[in-house]
Amino acid sequence: MEEGMHEKIIGGASELIMKYGVHSVSMDEISRHLSVSKKTLYQHFKDKEELLLQISLEYLKTIKQHFAEASEKATNAIEETALMLACCRKQKQEFNSAAIFDIKKYYPKVYALWKDFHYHYVREYIIRIIKNGIKEGLFRPEVNSEIMSLMHILCVEAACDGAAFADTKQSMAEIREQLFDHYLLGLCSDKGRKLFLKHKAEFDFKFIN
Repeated sequence: MEEGMHEKIIGGASELIMKYGVHSVSMDEISRHLSVSKKTLYQHFKDKEELLLQISLEYLKTIKQHFAEASEKATNAIEETALMLACCRKQKQEFNSAAIFDIKKYYPKVYALWKDFHYHYVREYIIRIIKNGIKEGLFRPEVNSEIMSLMHILCVEAACDGAAFADTKQSMAEIREQLFDHYLLGLCSDKGRKLFLKHKAEFDFKFIN
């Protein structure tokens, strides 16, 4: 097999999928976009689901790197939460709600990978932030990190599910902001609340539809 072809296919397919959506891009279109034969394409990936798995693995690896950078850069739990949100906002721009819906509906193995990532890696990351926030006096000492980390994951899932808010006239951006404020302000002590409101302005907490 041609050296570098595997990475070329993953990169090219990612571009198409992020531009046109998961379900609407076929293997034929990926083949034409990359100017490679379908035979070559299927030598590297037996089907579209396997290709999506590899794309997702690379993408989730990048998210882990961003989270690690946030941990190094942040000076406290509030700031780290803000940086984590910025990473999630970028993820939302690239893999939007429709993409996640398509993955859940048509590609169960890929969806299982994403769900495992959120319920294990991201949840453990959030638990650590909450525990640090309690030590710093920014989060209330009675907060249960296990419960609140799960609440955060469930809020993210709800925010990605447009159907859950089908009856409201509010934009998804407004819904996401309200959910996030509810979650974080519920964690904060008086000291943390003041710092959160300060960071909310500094970090420009903008949510997208």
